[in-house]
Amino acid sequence: MAFVLNFSAKTKAMFSAKTLSGGLYFVSAAATLISGIMTVGFFLLMAASLMGGLPRQLRVSLEIPVHLQKVQTFYEARALSDAYEQVRIEVEDARLKAVPAKGRWPQVLGYFIATIYTGMFALLFYQLQKILFTFKNDRPFTARNVDHIRRIGALAVGIVLFEFLIYSLGGILFGDQFVVEHGALTGRPFLERINWTTLFLGLIVLALSEVFRKGAVLQENDDLTV
Repeated sequence: MAFVLNFSAKTKAMFSAKTLSGGLYFVSAAATLISGIMTVGFFLLMAASLMGGLPRQLRVSLEIPVHLQKVQTFYEARALSDAYEQVRIEVEDARLKAVPAKGRWPQVLGYFIATIYTGMFALLFYQLQKILFTFKNDRPFTARNVDHIRRIGALAVGIVLFEFLIYSLGGILFGDQFVVEHGALTGRPFLERINWTTLFLGLIVLALSEVFRKGAVLQENDDLTV
């Protein structure tokens, strides 16, 4: 009976290991695919920015928040039960949308920004792919993985800073390009220019890199002991 139980435990352990390995392979393949797609998109956007743009259906568009003075922002509504005290519809987030003309500087600038943005995400998924490949070998705590994790965290923070820079400069570059009747271009509020979720994730990943660094030191000491 003990032999049967021991054999069953080993079988379950082997099955769990194979399942985990298969799952990591799937995630790694997905990261590789996403990285490849974004890399191709990176070069396509680069070519588009150099050539002055793509057909109208594929062109980048400009969006700027607008404050409209002669628009009713609240509409009353009625609830069908007494579970609610006040119900109303709020009209928010009016935006000016403009498609730049082919070959003009706003379009080239838009493709240039999109190229950098896509390239940063492609690099992020590339680093993730490198980490997942080492998990398949059951040796995640390595100096290379520490570097990969640090790069992922730095790229995430860099994406947030890049977005903040674009939103901040948008008002300067495009603020005098349009006239809005009964309204004004406002741009994004300061705090809304920061992608807080991505920023916190980037900082957490940078902190996680220190955990992996200590794990790599312990792994190296363990290898020397053996």
